[in-house]
Amino acid sequence: MKVDPDNRLVTDALEAEWNEKLRLHTDVVDDYERRAPEEAAALDAQMRQRILDLAEQFPRIWRDPRVDVRERKRILRFLIADVTLINADKIKVHVRLSGGAARTLTLDRPLPIAQIRKFKPDLVAEVDHLLDRHCHREIAEIFNARCLQPPPEGRSEQEISG
Repeated sequence: MKVDPDNRLVTDALEAEWNEKLRLHTDVVDDYERRAPEEAAALDAQMRQRILDLAEQFPRIWRDPRVDVRERKRILRFLIADVTLINADKIKVHVRLSGGAARTLTLDRPLPIAQIRKFKPDLVAEVDHLLDRHCHREIAEIFNARCLQPPPEGRSEQEISG
């Protein structure tokens, strides 16, 4: 390096400081490269355990009535990358999780709403017979007295009777 002899002392000081910083940088990089795998393994083990604990608690958290619907949606958005539905005789659901894992579910097609709400033919015939002599309110009272009630929401009369 060409330096004016009058400034040689300043140049020597700057060069010595530069070399010291380079040595310090090299030492820090070496130390980081030596420690990084150990710390990453320890961190990975800790994080893995925390994630496993959270996964075990997930069903309890999901069913907790204090968890708002919006929070459940956020959880799903965090866990699921995308979902593909293939509508055929059976519904295929391809779910790709954020971590890269994928699952495929095969589901039965739901019954049409008309079939879900359908009552037994003998029950319909009895209502028709009762309509000859009673109004709707009286028929409801008769069925209530016999402990006959409509099926729970989403279940057909055939499903309940077996």
